[in-house]
Parts: sequence; C-alpha cells; structure tokens
Amino acid sequence: MNFFSFIFSKSFLKHLGIALGVFIALILVIVFALNAYTEHGETIAVPDLSGLKKENLEATLSPLNLKYAVIDSVYDNKRPKGSIVDQTPVPGFHVKAGRTVYVTVVAMQPQRVKMPNLVDLTLRQATQRLETYGLKVGKTSYQPDIAKNVVLKQLWKGRKIHPDSLIVKGSSIELVLGDGLNDSEIPMPYFINLTPEQAEEAIKSGALIKGAFIFDADVKDSLKSRVYKQRPAYSSNSVIKIGDPVDLWFTENEDKIEYDPSLHNNPIDDGEEMKEGSDDNYDE
Repeated sequence: MNFFSFIFSKSFLKHLGIALGVFIALILVIVFALNAYTEHGETIAVPDLSGLKKENLEATLSPLNLKYAVIDSVYDNKRPKGSIVDQTPVPGFHVKAGRTVYVTVVAMQPQRVKMPNLVDLTLRQATQRLETYGLKVGKTSYQPDIAKNVVLKQLWKGRKIHPDSLIVKGSSIELVLGDGLNDSEIPMPYFINLTPEQAEEAIKSGALIKGAFIFDADVKDSLKSRVYKQRPAYSSNSVIKIGDPVDLWFTENEDKIEYDPSLHNNPIDDGEEMKEGSDDNYDE
C-alpha cells in the first residue's frame, strides 16, 4: 500500500476524525472553564459613593459583591464628618465581582500638631518653622526690646501657647516681636520691579504693614506682575516707621517700570531669598 492509498483509507480518516474531535472538545472545555473562572463578560459598574457615610458603605457595596477599604482621611469642616470625598475606581467604572473600592473620608476630628518653640527666633525663622509644622503666622505686634524683629512671645487666640502644646493644623499664631527700642525707623525699602510674592516678603521682613496692592486693568496674571509705583515713594534718604503701611501698584507692562537694580541691595530685599517666604500665610 503506497502513501496516498494509506491517507485516503477509511481507517486513517476514521482515526483522524476522532483525533480532531477530541482536540476540538478539549479546546471547548478549556475555553468554557476559563470563562467560568474569570466570569468573562460579567462586570459591575462602581456606584457613586460621594457624600455617603462610612457606616453605610457595607450596605451599599455588599449587594453588588464589592468590598471597600478606607485609605485616607482629610479634615473638611464644610462636609459631613465620616462622609466619602474620593474613591478609586471612579463612579461608573466597570469591575469584576469581589473588587475593592478604595475611599477617602472626612476625618471626625481635625489633625493636630505640636506647637514649636519660636521664642528668640527672627521673624523669618519663625515663619519658616511654622510652615514646617503646617501652621501660619497671624497678626504681629511690637513691644520695646533691643532684639529687633525677634520673637518675644507666641500667642494663639490672644493667649500664650507653650511649646509642644497640641494645636489644630493650619492655625494662625500671633507673634510679639521686639522693636529694637529707639530704632523705630528703617530706610525706605525699594519695591520697584518686585513680584507680589517678593513685595509681601519685603514688607514682612521690614516689619511693615501690607497696604493696598493695586493691579493695572490689563494684568492677566497677577503673580507675574511687578511693582512700578510705591507709596511712600523711595528716595536715598527716606525712612519709614516700623508698622507703617505700604501701597504698591503692579503692571505687566515693562515699559512702565523704571527700575534701578542697584537699589535692591537694602537689608530687607534679597532677591532669591524673598522667594522662600510668602505673605499668603498671614492673616490681616
């Protein structure tokens, strides 16, 4: 029997058909088994949990065969305590049964931090220390003392607060500073060409008060604008009293800025150092 006669024989075709049938059956069994194991095509739309109380999560997710885990908490006095403010996956996202939904809830109590010791630090140092602890500089006042712009007392809501006392994160701390005794006047700072952030830092460093910040009508980005006019005006022999207000005008038009870079060498203006602090943390 030659080769061609063999492959077309009934015996060979019969065994070939059996082998193919077994192979196809095996493939079908594997496919159906995988579909059953992975629940192919069966997904669940994640519900919107925003605003839902933490204690109601189980009742909401359990019927959908979903789980939950609280991964973070934030304090927000504008939202109900214990309510959901964020979730992963997002609402409407399709997941498999048994998937865990991770949520962020509103903390029941505000986060508290330990009050640092600011006494004997300069105003700049105290500001940086408070920022490290998540606190802010509030109102500042002065009393006679040889140590100019050095912290003499630290107050919270008008009362002395001791180091290591627990306080709500984000609180404003009032500082009592030394006025340098008879040295109640300083050379008038030169604010021209400073950004609002730099100007606020210069005002703060000089123990002055932020007056009016006036932006030209065509200013599109106030953060990029620069001072082109100041009141009191600057002159080489002008002085200003500690605690006096300073008004500044800002523009983005460089042609309006008559700037003399040699005048930015006065003690309270230090270019890059100004960027380290910001008056955003001050309460007026």
